[in-house]
Order: sequence, then C-alpha cells, then structure tokens
Amino acid sequence: GLAPDASGGLAEAFVARLTPGIEGLVELALATKAQTAVEMLQAAHRQAVAHGRSEKKENNLVASEHPRLRSYAAPFDAQLRMLFWRKACMLARDPVLLVLQVAMPLVFGVFLGLVFQGIGNQEFGIPTLQ
Repeated sequence: GLAPDASGGLAEAFVARLTPGIEGLVELALATKAQTAVEMLQAAHRQAVAHGRSEKKENNLVASEHPRLRSYAAPFDAQLRMLFWRKACMLARDPVLLVLQVAMPLVFGVFLGLVFQGIGNQEFGIPTLQ
C-alpha cells in the first residue's frame, strides 16, 4: 500500500506552534481601547491641518476649523441635484432612452387599465355568482 499521509501531523504542529502567539495577539487587541469613528475623523483632521491641507471655501483656500462629522460628504439636495443633472445628460445623449422610459409605463398603464376597467362597478362575492 501507500505510505500514510503526514498532513495531519503537519497541521497539529502548525496549530501547536502558532496558537499561543495568536491567542496572545487577540488578548492584547481586546485589552487595547480603539478609537471611535468621531475620534478617528478628528485625528485625521488634525493631521490634515498640521500638514497644510485645506478645504476650498468661496474660491479661497482656508484651513477648515472643524472636521466633517456628518454621515455624508454632500448634503441631500446637492446629491439630488447631481442625480437629476446626470439623468438629464444621459437622456440628452440617448433620446431612445427617453422614449422608452416614458412610453413603457404609459403602455403598461393603459393595458392594466383596460384589464381592470369597470371592476369597481360590480358587487363582488356570493350575489355575483348566482
């Protein structure tokens, strides 16, 4: 027959040698207090100000006094405006897209309207079946 496979012994030696080191690193990581998201943003801001990076405000480069702690970089209205502008540019490049996006809902709306036309004028239930 064939010689027995030595992979089991190799795996056991690997675990025996590395497990104590890994467990020590895990204990050290659990004992160390990490920064919160706000603390990380404030530290990044301090570092940016210290290295002379700045924000653009009203065509003048001035260092920002406070870090940005909001959830999003741009406000909702600016994001919405950019989405509308992007959609308008896409429609201007491809007029067929405009026809499809307007015509398809109209066709489906008319079709469903014809299917269910007059359904609200009848009583539904047992008297209808007799």
